[in-house]
Amino acid sequence: MGEIRRMDVIGVVAQKGGVGKTHLTINWAVEAERQGMGTVAVLDLDPQATAVSWAQRRLRLLNDNRPFLLKADLDDVGSINLEQVVEVCKACRDEGIDILFIDTPPSVRQPVIVTMEVSDYVVIPSGPSLAEMEAIGTTVAIVRNAGVPGCVVVNRGRPRSPINEDASTALAGYDLPVCPVVITQRAAIQDGFRDGQTGREYAPRGKAGPEITSSWHWIAKQIRGAQ
Repeated sequence: MGEIRRMDVIGVVAQKGGVGKTHLTINWAVEAERQGMGTVAVLDLDPQATAVSWAQRRLRLLNDNRPFLLKADLDDVGSINLEQVVEVCKACRDEGIDILFIDTPPSVRQPVIVTMEVSDYVVIPSGPSLAEMEAIGTTVAIVRNAGVPGCVVVNRGRPRSPINEDASTALAGYDLPVCPVVITQRAAIQDGFRDGQTGREYAPRGKAGPEITSSWHWIAKQIRGAQ
């Protein structure tokens, strides 16, 4: 028998909406390929299909189909089961995908639970406000129950504000690693998303790109350490 090929599956999950899961997922996916980490795909389990819409704009405006975007082919995404996602993961591995990101809806229901089951690593984004930080408690508990390694990332931080450091300190109380890179609210990430681009692609000399690069570099190192 041939050697079974390794593929890293990374779930991006959060109970609260509006914390930037999809923006982070696609920016990290493009960054992973930019850093030469192999072929990357994104599985969109969110009924809103925001990541898929971004990929369609990217193909139409830039003629770029990377990273590959996969949409759950279901009438009701909430009914997705473990076997279906396992089959998608197997197909991706067989097609030569090196890293598969899973973008999830804002919930702790079936799509998120299934994502935990198949992921090698889970990233939980949180905004810096108290309400956003409190909202990840249930997600953290599910991660622990699933026994999957993961981390928390502060997203949409405020430029030059002490609240970012305060948020990182507070989130450390969940006893998961907290990414030392705070991803600040940047217009380039929002505007680039509209045009099928990442923050770095939209503003090559801006500050969004280095934050995505540094945060992904840290996450990738955590994943390697967890293997």
